[in-house]
Amino acid sequence: MALDEQVISARLAALDENLRLLAPFAALDPLAFTSDPRNYGAAERFLQLAIESVFDIGSHCIAALRLRRPSTYGDIVPVLAEASIIGEGTAEELKSLAGFRNLLVHDYTRLDRHRIHAFLNSRLDGLRHFAADIATYLATHGARTDG
Repeated sequence: MALDEQVISARLAALDENLRLLAPFAALDPLAFTSDPRNYGAAERFLQLAIESVFDIGSHCIAALRLRRPSTYGDIVPVLAEASIIGEGTAEELKSLAGFRNLLVHDYTRLDRHRIHAFLNSRLDGLRHFAADIATYLATHGARTDG
């Protein structure tokens, strides 16, 4: 099985779209963000979708390239770094991404909205670096383009 550029491109487009949608929420002051449910509710969902895109891309790469199978979401990023698909710096930026994803998906009643706002202002670059690393890997290693 080879990397499918269409699959990866679609997920990268979704990641990019969600990052663009998150930017206005990151720009809000913390009180405006946390006091309006439309702000934090939308931001939480766009953030979840962005993170899911990262894990979808990572899972596709791991399966297609027959890399070490991750036992948890938290293992996906390190496996990609081990295979030099993403850089070590990017992997470091994303190291707690799986835990944050689990908080968004499973422990949503315990979400600290200030923590979400802080994430938006400090961690989105890691997602952007991931997208850039994947694009670079595809450009240098190629992918299958037929369906």
